[in-house]
Amino acid sequence: MTVFIGVIRFHVLHGGKGMCLSVLTEDVLEYYIILYKATLALPSRKEFHYFVFELLHQLDRQGIQPLKPNLVAQAVTYIREHFSRPITLESIAEDLECSTGHLSRLFKSKMHTSPIHYLGQIRANRAAELLMQTDALCRRSQSVWDIQMRIH
Repeated sequence: MTVFIGVIRFHVLHGGKGMCLSVLTEDVLEYYIILYKATLALPSRKEFHYFVFELLHQLDRQGIQPLKPNLVAQAVTYIREHFSRPITLESIAEDLECSTGHLSRLFKSKMHTSPIHYLGQIRANRAAELLMQTDALCRRSQSVWDIQMRIH
């Protein structure tokens, strides 16, 4: 029998394929992971869905609202981590498992620019950083072409 003493709060997260979660905490963190493959027709699938439903129902009765993932923050992270590769709005939306229209509207409302324009800003900032490293450029005999290749 497990007894929880001093539990102040907890979160239930449900992630899809390729989800990455970073957690920063100052306290001890206790977590449980339930792994399943939704495409399999297992007899326990119905029971699992009932479990999730019941868990969410109990959270709702206690006034605890589930946290929704911040799609814009995920898109910004994706762009910052992959700016040197070919990126399209479609590739970002596919990786984040959402529609291009939804992602674009949400991104513009919070960032006041489009995802692709933001990508251009990140690339331009990186190019400016590389160009400012004139000593390194001279020592390595790098050209503007070399810098462009490092950005794209």
